[in-house]
Amino acid sequence: MSLLELRDMGAVPRDIVPTVQGGVDLTQFFLVDRENSVGTNSFAAVGNHQFFVVPPGELWYIHAFGARSDGLTVGQRIGIGCGQQSIAGSAFVPMGDVARGSNTDERAMCTVTSPGFWMNPGSALLIQVTDIAAGPIVVSATVVFSRLRV
Repeated sequence: MSLLELRDMGAVPRDIVPTVQGGVDLTQFFLVDRENSVGTNSFAAVGNHQFFVVPPGELWYIHAFGARSDGLTVGQRIGIGCGQQSIAGSAFVPMGDVARGSNTDERAMCTVTSPGFWMNPGSALLIQVTDIAAGPIVVSATVVFSRLRV
């Protein structure tokens, strides 16, 4: 406000320069329609798996992303973390907590802890298994997103 000289120690606001225009942020209107998608994968070794990939011609706004393992049996152990690849083939970027499970009937659950974010075409949401014993162990991932076709 001080840069536009609209307030001057409580005085009456001055005129706005004609080149300054008001605007309305329409982002929230684009994000009203939400979709939910679920994927599963069986892990037998440490590694990454792309659960969701943004298709060409779309932008995704991610509202929530997380994963959990099936209930563990005797002797099973797993560590999982959520993340993304911003460009196909790029490095895994962790985006939340790493969850571990090692007790019978326990489930490891991880979530993205950042607020909503945009993803470009070709980028992916991944789950990384950081530790596993007595696999295979099934991991299910869920994403809540808004799709914008460009």
